[in-house]
Amino acid sequence: MPAIFSSLHSFVSSAIRDFNNTSMSKPSPSACSANTLKLSRVLSPVLAWALSCTLGPSYLPESPAASDTGETPSLSSLAKILEGWSSLYCSDQHGLSPNRLVHHVFSYRGPSILLISMEGFSYCLAIDDEWIDGSKAFGSSHCLLIQTEPQYKAQPSEPGIILFNSHSRAATRGLIIGKGNPRIIHIDDLFDKATHFSIPVKLHAVEVWGCGGHDALKQQAAQKEWESREVDRAKNRKLKIDDWTDSPDRQLLELGGVCTEHAER
Repeated sequence: MPAIFSSLHSFVSSAIRDFNNTSMSKPSPSACSANTLKLSRVLSPVLAWALSCTLGPSYLPESPAASDTGETPSLSSLAKILEGWSSLYCSDQHGLSPNRLVHHVFSYRGPSILLISMEGFSYCLAIDDEWIDGSKAFGSSHCLLIQTEPQYKAQPSEPGIILFNSHSRAATRGLIIGKGNPRIIHIDDLFDKATHFSIPVKLHAVEVWGCGGHDALKQQAAQKEWESREVDRAKNRKLKIDDWTDSPDRQLLELGGVCTEHAER
């Protein structure tokens, strides 16, 4: 049996690598669209199928039958599974920027998958928590870290596996995966530099896909619309900058998880 799984992992890894070798140099302007099986230069059809076989049912909202029975999803069912996935952030489309990631990903309250492509390595992190920005790590023990290149293999996870910190001085800034030293992945707070187990590598692409179905996407849009109205309403009071910084309205918004500054980018 181990030899069978080893062969399967080798096949999946080879297929993902072959697909990426032909697509990495020619990213499409509309590369991150789930309306076609040409998903993106990171999320290839083969990788999407492999993930659908690996991830738990909470990440496959449109495929209850396969997840309930534990059966391997067929290629013919892949399109149905992907109906529940939405591209939230794609560096090819939105720019390789932490600010753009915050703008497109935050306030999404369903499960998501983070895809990172680097020189020689690629990873997928399945996250069951809402993204947060600050010195506190997030992600429960149900998160799953998968190395997708050069080999496809899942790695044990633990609570607090991911940290995204764009401004707090209380922790290292940037996007960090892993709790031990050295960290598995560290992307700096400008998305300019990256390390893999403390070894510098070139960062190719970052993507975040929402896996909560259409309802989670609608709820995110409604939440962002409410946040925008509240920020505009507070600013229309024409408070001085110093007054706005210490304003109870701003403090209440931030206690509720609303970032009062990222809308100004």
